[in-house]
Amino acid sequence: MGQQKDLVKALSGSVLVLGIIFIAANLRPAITSVGPVVGAVRNGLHLSNAAAGFITTLTLLSFALILAPKLANRLGQELALFLGMIVLLVGILIRSCGSAALLFV
Repeated sequence: MGQQKDLVKALSGSVLVLGIIFIAANLRPAITSVGPVVGAVRNGLHLSNAAAGFITTLTLLSFALILAPKLANRLGQELALFLGMIVLLVGILIRSCGSAALLFV
């Protein structure tokens, strides 16, 4: 019985690490894809250089300072990762609407 619990614990940890790797692979393009097209976004939405720079910083700050540590401490790592992916999906959909105000949301 003790061996089964150890095996389940090891598999759970392995699945968590694998999930983190897959999520990191999905987060990277969503966050870093703004940089190469920031000029086109700035021109298309008539943003200042400061506002365009803030767009690239805002995404990183929200994940690093607001979401990840607080959610992981309150909900656990697995649920925090899942909710992070949901927030990422919603954010990508909102910023794709074509409005400068929604881009900052």
